[in-house]
Amino acid sequence: MGAFGRNAFRVYVLLLGIWTGSGIHDTASTHFAWWADPVVWYARPAWAGMVNPWPFSTMLLLLATLVAGVVAWRYRGPGRKPALISLAGTALILVATLAWFVPQLGLMGSGRLDEAALVAHGRTWIVLNAARLVLLLALLWSALLALGRIGERTGKG
Repeated sequence: MGAFGRNAFRVYVLLLGIWTGSGIHDTASTHFAWWADPVVWYARPAWAGMVNPWPFSTMLLLLATLVAGVVAWRYRGPGRKPALISLAGTALILVATLAWFVPQLGLMGSGRLDEAALVAHGRTWIVLNAARLVLLLALLWSALLALGRIGERTGKG
């Protein structure tokens, strides 16, 4: 793998680590309160001036996944298989995030659900998010394994 490819994959691994770590932090800091009372959670006021970083980090990870995916697909050396596993899994999680997780947050925040539906939707979201984080940790591990093997043939890191 050439210098561009190695660096593209490194950026992907960095952004996957940031996204996964942020997800763990956000989950640990908010989901217990959300689980305890989803109705109160959604009724809480937003903080003035607060910016949601998720759209930015998600789009950066999506772009890095696409670029690194092309590079890894063309690569034939050591570390290719764990790289492709990580990239394909991350791509699927990003699709699920954009197709289901994000729209569900919008639905729950819209005020169109009654209390029972809001509780059910919120708890389903939390459980599926926990599963998503476990998968992301496994995919990050696979990416780190690949990163350690890429460039072994030439001895370049």
